[in-house]
Amino acid sequence: MSSDKQSKSIAQQLEQTRKLCRKRGYDIVHEYIDRGISGDKIKERPQFRRLLNDGKAKQFERVVCWDADRLGRFDIMAAGEVLNPIRRAGVSIETCSEGIIDLESFAGRIVYTVKQEARHKQQSDISSNTLRGMTSKALLGDGYPGCRAPYGFIRKTEIIGRHRHSVLLVDPETAPVVKMIFEEYTKPGTSMLSVATLLNKKKIPSPSGVEWVRSSLHKIIVNPVYKRCYQWGVRNSGRFSQRDGEDIVQRNSNEGTTKQEPILHEDHEAIPEIISKALFEKAQQQLRHRQVATRKPATSKRLSGLIKCEGCGCNYRADGRGYFRCRSKGCAVRHRVSEGDMLTALVEVCSKELLAKGKMKQREKEFNAWLKQMENEDKNSTVRASLEKRLAALEKKVKAGSARLLSIPEDLLGDATTALQEIKAEKNAVSQELSRLGVTKGHARQNDTSVSGYLEAVRLLARKLVKGDSGTVNAALREVGIRVLVKQNKTGVESVSVAVHPPVALVPIVNPMPFP
Repeated sequence: MSSDKQSKSIAQQLEQTRKLCRKRGYDIVHEYIDRGISGDKIKERPQFRRLLNDGKAKQFERVVCWDADRLGRFDIMAAGEVLNPIRRAGVSIETCSEGIIDLESFAGRIVYTVKQEARHKQQSDISSNTLRGMTSKALLGDGYPGCRAPYGFIRKTEIIGRHRHSVLLVDPETAPVVKMIFEEYTKPGTSMLSVATLLNKKKIPSPSGVEWVRSSLHKIIVNPVYKRCYQWGVRNSGRFSQRDGEDIVQRNSNEGTTKQEPILHEDHEAIPEIISKALFEKAQQQLRHRQVATRKPATSKRLSGLIKCEGCGCNYRADGRGYFRCRSKGCAVRHRVSEGDMLTALVEVCSKELLAKGKMKQREKEFNAWLKQMENEDKNSTVRASLEKRLAALEKKVKAGSARLLSIPEDLLGDATTALQEIKAEKNAVSQELSRLGVTKGHARQNDTSVSGYLEAVRLLARKLVKGDSGTVNAALREVGIRVLVKQNKTGVESVSVAVHPPVALVPIVNPMPFP
């Protein structure tokens, strides 16, 4: 059964199947019952998996069920994978409504295929309609639909007409715990671990009924419901359909859980206040501050992530002994390169190519030339942005329209197909116009302050290379845009090239310069 509400019909199904077995003279070997589980979730149906294993072991000759959809509403491809092993073992299937299912003849398999696909389509439609209704309620901000009550609240549901209307109420038992969590966490010198220890000492159970840990506290502290903000649809995890903005579109079966922009309603009337907004925001600020304060350095090596192999294009990896090697196991040669030798060469390159007399003025001229080039490109930026926005909207319409063709009646299918073709033609025209204008390069035009800041970073680079720690040196090299390319041959390292590609410029300010 796919829901607990339907579980009362299990007794009726058992009565009908037992009656059929008595009529046919069958001996019942075992009864397999999965309660409150969707029919196509095979991994979550232990009794169904047991039935398949017993069938393959030839413990019975026939499976009797009330209807074929009780076996599962999976599509025909999954049905073949599931049922073919017991079919090869000589097990047949009989239902109260259809009799023995013919899987041996050509006509029988065709009939079963059509019926099974219809069952699967019915389940897919139910999923889409349910998600569409939940999305509509979430967009309207109608009550508190779609998910269980967060810790500190209880749900109150009323039936209004044909619909359920839910709101949250403050739970007198757990709401004080929520308030204590936020108050304790925002105190100086406290952490999630210390708050969890305090709650466990007081023998206060967590939402799952076990001891408090940092992860359970983190879920409460970051949940916007405690500032009276309703949030719905952060993740797409549906099996048949998913939300794309306000539209419901078909979902591929191989897609995993994906994140998306949630639907938000600030100061939602269905959510009462447990803590003040000021206390919630203070906790968020505290959380961000402590995450930065406790974060480990990004790298312990000065050149980590900056060295590439010319042969395969992969990054070099530190071996922990002052050397770097190509990280790709498929690379033809993997000679090691000394970090100290490369740093010495980098200091020499910076002195000759970046800091020598007249070089800084040359760099500044290159920046100014680049800025003029960007100003010329900005002339088409407004038109290009408008076309890109239109193209995105048309692609969204094509995707949604293609999914909806499956559910459109036959008498409307021709008109719908024509309309979809017109949208596709408009999309192609917009795409061609974008190609004519040129591809957006993705570089925002920088002001004089950014350019001067970059030039100052270049001036300080040599000093940091000599006196800075590993993290400082690595950050300085990345800011200036240093890249190191290593070329190897069978006997060893042939050359090391150094190039600088500044983040604010389109042209390298130092050409690759090989040195032994």
